[in-house]
Amino acid sequence: MVTLRTAVLVVLPVLLILGAHCTYGIGAKNGHFKEIFELVSADDALFPGSNSPLLRRYTGFERIDHQLQVLVTFFSPVVDAENRDLMLFCIFGAGQFGGAWTLMMMESFRLGNTGRLVSYIGIVGVLVQNIAFTVAVPLYLFLHLLTSPTANLYRYNTHLLLVQALDLKILPLTIFLGYVVPSTLIALPIFSSAVHQQLIAFWQLFPVWAVVIHSIIRFPMANSATGDSRTLSRSQAQYDRDSSELRGPPYLERAGTLYQFVLAICHATHLPILAITLLPSTSFAGGSPTVTHLLQSDFVNVFIPYRMGVIHKVSGLAEGALAFLQWDIYIGSAALLLWALVVYQNATRESMKPFSIKARWLKLAWEIPVYFIASGPVGALTVVLWERDLAVRFDQEKKIRD
Repeated sequence: MVTLRTAVLVVLPVLLILGAHCTYGIGAKNGHFKEIFELVSADDALFPGSNSPLLRRYTGFERIDHQLQVLVTFFSPVVDAENRDLMLFCIFGAGQFGGAWTLMMMESFRLGNTGRLVSYIGIVGVLVQNIAFTVAVPLYLFLHLLTSPTANLYRYNTHLLLVQALDLKILPLTIFLGYVVPSTLIALPIFSSAVHQQLIAFWQLFPVWAVVIHSIIRFPMANSATGDSRTLSRSQAQYDRDSSELRGPPYLERAGTLYQFVLAICHATHLPILAITLLPSTSFAGGSPTVTHLLQSDFVNVFIPYRMGVIHKVSGLAEGALAFLQWDIYIGSAALLLWALVVYQNATRESMKPFSIKARWLKLAWEIPVYFIASGPVGALTVVLWERDLAVRFDQEKKIRD
């Protein structure tokens, strides 16, 4: 009988290939990439939507600067309110992407991943920014399922799911400074064209900034705290009666705060966009011109991509970016959700009684669609990972109390 883990290990490479086709393959055929590279190669190129020249120098390294020129050109129409469908989808996508990035950072901090390849999340983030979310994420998750002890838990090693209390405490601040602030800055229409381009280029490396910021915040706090080191040995990390994890605030409470933070990001960027695309355009008659303009969008144009078998020639950079980002978010999120179901199953299969396992799967069966509708696919992902922590830690703490 084929297990869920085996099935997902087969599906992840398929999603990677499918994602590459729906982003790079379609982008190469629908005229989007051609327009980007023609603009970048032109000697007198202007930044799209302005009369200012396209910046050529960011770092002084030719290859890196050329890549940044391409990425800046790609994202140039994202924050232009005239491109209402793209703008609305990018607000939604920024929340989904930010939530997924937070959960991926959290996963890299788990005790069982310490020192392993999957813990170098900054490298994964740079790959995401350069080869697309839908390509890098399935590759990362495939590697995670094959190499991470947290993906193959047994009754004796469920403590490997633990994340240091300090990491859980400061991760929301890390995400705010390293992701939310740069993302907000590129959306503000108050900067000159040159500064706007520099901000977009700066945003491309947000995974690096997030990791650096986390380390900077963590270092003095870790040194001032007793017994809170990322270099704990396996024996010290055992969740026994003397563990500081049990003497301090409950682990589930700290982890729950982080999961609530992720859900808040997803809710705040999903529900308003969903409402705008579903409400009639006359809902706010006489209101802000910008809101009235955005209400002209509809659900299909914002959220539904062209069928992958249909090559639709795009009318400009905005339409091409929307087609790319829709598949990027959807396929990457699907990979994450499938992976989450595997690690949830692996974490609970031996730590709980069969009746309890069945009850929890039934609970997930209604939670996933509810949160998917209310907060998008990453909201559903968040609930699955939260339930994994709840199931395993409840079982561990019960054994300790007994």
